[in-house]
Amino acid sequence: EKATGHGLASYVADAMLKGWQGDGGLLKQHIESGKTSLKGRWMYPRNRCAAIVMLVSHVEGSLKAGIDTQLAGLQLPSLSEVFPSVKIGGQLQQTTDLNTMAGYAILLHPYHKQLLEDISKIREAEAGNLYPVSQDGPRKMSSPYMSAIRKLSSPQLSPSLEKAPASFERAISELTLEEEIILTEISSG
Repeated sequence: EKATGHGLASYVADAMLKGWQGDGGLLKQHIESGKTSLKGRWMYPRNRCAAIVMLVSHVEGSLKAGIDTQLAGLQLPSLSEVFPSVKIGGQLQQTTDLNTMAGYAILLHPYHKQLLEDISKIREAEAGNLYPVSQDGPRKMSSPYMSAIRKLSSPQLSPSLEKAPASFERAISELTLEEEIILTEISSG
């Protein structure tokens, strides 16, 4: 909606207030303009380019600064909103999948090139110290059991179906003896 200027809520509200009497409102205008479109359907106008960026953490520990504050400090022209997955003092995990991502950011800007530049700046900052953490407090998934499970559920394990067997063998070879014993107990028990 922020990129196009139109959203479902505006159509519903307009239809409830104006209905099909008179000019018919936005919904009728939408349907009628689709009939004359070269593509045979109504196309949303693009007022701004938009991107949803998944935030990746390369570190683990207790978060010392807000993710939204850290991103705002980058002064990105396209940064619109940030939805952190972890608050200050919470346990930030190294990102291995969607469940462990640090959050996501919505970028909006009239120029696509600016979005690409800002995404690049976010990735550079993530590789640095964008998410300051400390090792104080309890650590999630620190048991040998969870360590073994995490290694075998890594996104590098199955980048494609063809590479999955080789990736699985590599992951197994990187397990410690203690992790191998735990996995053997799990699979037999």
